[in-house]
Amino acid sequence: MKMTLKEINEEIRNYPTPIVGCDTHFNCLLEERRRLQTLINKMKTKKKKLDDDSRH
Repeated sequence: MKMTLKEINEEIRNYPTPIVGCDTHFNCLLEERRRLQTLINKMKTKKKKLDDDSRH
């Protein structure tokens, strides 16, 4: 997942400008990045909770 997020960020960074607001591919990249980042954050939160629970 992190590698995919890294690849998406790289593609966004290298996307040719100017970017039109209706650029479907670019908008899909942004949405996929948001989705992956949300999943990663949820996994980190769950892992932290499990780690905290195991210490008690």
